[in-house]
Amino acid sequence: MKNLIVLSLVCLLVSCGAKTPYEAFRKENKKDVALSFGASRFVVNALIRDKEFRNFTQQSGVKKYHILVAKENPEFLKSNFGGFLKNNNFEEVFHSNTSDGKIYIYSCEKGDKLKEVIVKIEGGSQMVLLSVQGDLKINDFEKLTAFNDLN
Repeated sequence: MKNLIVLSLVCLLVSCGAKTPYEAFRKENKKDVALSFGASRFVVNALIRDKEFRNFTQQSGVKKYHILVAKENPEFLKSNFGGFLKNNNFEEVFHSNTSDGKIYIYSCEKGDKLKEVIVKIEGGSQMVLLSVQGDLKINDFEKLTAFNDLN
């Protein structure tokens, strides 16, 4: 019972954290969002059983993860996302066209740290955004992408 109470308090404290530009973007476009949530590194590590991934996130500067699933045909959200990227100094790091859709990776750097990395996945009339926030080093970002199979 104590563990359940502690976990509930941790989740509450995580959700009351400081607001980022990504969170402001999500709130501004909530009518076009089907699903959106964030989780701290602690919560994600408690849920993911891959030992290598957990070790990486504990050593890296990852602090929080977000996922946003857009409603079907999110044209307005797509155009707002382009403005969000430009206004917050994100730059495109990678893009790929696959048979199932398109994948884009954007980063926001401050000094030698990556403050945020956003992966945008588009397929047909669907769009998903995955965000990793923290103080990542460039080398950590390369390791993080190794956990994803983009085939």
